[in-house]
Amino acid sequence: MQPPDSGVSVRAATEALQAAPDIDRFTEVYEHTVDEGHGAFAQLHQFLESAANWCRDRGALDSAGELDSWTTRLEELIEDARLLPESLTIESARPPRNERRRQAALQPSPSASTTKPAPVLPADGPRAGAAAPAAVRHR
Repeated sequence: MQPPDSGVSVRAATEALQAAPDIDRFTEVYEHTVDEGHGAFAQLHQFLESAANWCRDRGALDSAGELDSWTTRLEELIEDARLLPESLTIESARPPRNERRRQAALQPSPSASTTKPAPVLPADGPRAGAAAPAAVRHR
């Protein structure tokens, strides 16, 4: 099944992305939309280049320069966006966060002591950390 042509409808690509049942389908739709020459980013890149050329042809050089700057920034964004499928594949190979928390809870704490706990003092006995009244102190 071919992903929708994002140049025709970014909405269709968005809906296909949201409905993706697994990482393989998500990646297929995502890469088609981001990476392909007819994808949404490519279409926007072409649009910005055309707008810059139009401005340049009419002497609006500041506007053409601004559009060229946006085109360069979009190229950087496209390069960054192309890395997502690799990161997603690595991330999806790890257990889900809830599973990691459950596994961590089952592990003994590295700070847990293996010695016997201190005996509990009677309620009327001295309390840990509390100083004895001056009259009770031993010399």
